[in-house]
Amino acid sequence: SQILLSHTPYRKHVETYRNNRVLVVGSEKCLQVAKEYGFEKAVSVEDIHRENEDIYPWRKPLVQHDSSISHSSNEPISAAFVFHDPLDWAVEMQVLTDCILGGSPLGLGKVQTIPLFACNPDLTFKTTYHRPRYTQGAFLQAFCTLFHSYTGSYPAIDMCGKPFPVQYRYAEDMIREEAKRIGNSIAPELFIGVGDNPQADIRGANNAGNHWRSVLVRTGIHESDENDKENPADLFCNDVEEAIQALYS
Repeated sequence: SQILLSHTPYRKHVETYRNNRVLVVGSEKCLQVAKEYGFEKAVSVEDIHRENEDIYPWRKPLVQHDSSISHSSNEPISAAFVFHDPLDWAVEMQVLTDCILGGSPLGLGKVQTIPLFACNPDLTFKTTYHRPRYTQGAFLQAFCTLFHSYTGSYPAIDMCGKPFPVQYRYAEDMIREEAKRIGNSIAPELFIGVGDNPQADIRGANNAGNHWRSVLVRTGIHESDENDKENPADLFCNDVEEAIQALYS
């Protein structure tokens, strides 16, 4: 109730797809999260691969098929959800392409027939490695380019996550509910968005409305000792601790 991840807004689609087979792209933990959200018939790329190893003949499926799956592999895929960074782009792109083109791994045509949802357009993110690493947005860009080369059109993608407005409206609702839970009779009027990525975190907060303030920190993607010029934050700090001190001073 207090944590909002990039894919948390997928919850609003549960009632639509609760009893439909949906494809989950990302690690096996993502499949578990999808089922906990309520997508009862969620399957992973590796599940699809195990059902027919010829889908991607260059390697064997990496994980065992989920023995708890009670639905038939003949059921169509009704939607595809990219939850997190895929681990093996080649097989992920192949299975994702097949499913959204035909509602099944058979991929009968070259026209998108089911919705595709994704939740993070960030191109890179910061790790302990000395340079940023590609993340989900890079996968989506590569997938769209390949899909266009194959079909002649780009896939329609329903996006959430930063910097999209849906993420900030969802955050507002969660914060208001939390305020009620702790007995705060005054509804929050000002929201603070803190982040290290000017193109995602800061752009999103800047565009979320006058009741939002953006704070840029130098603990990730943004390493310059100056505020970002294209997406300047309302407050520029070295880290979160400095930001909190500045906000409360």
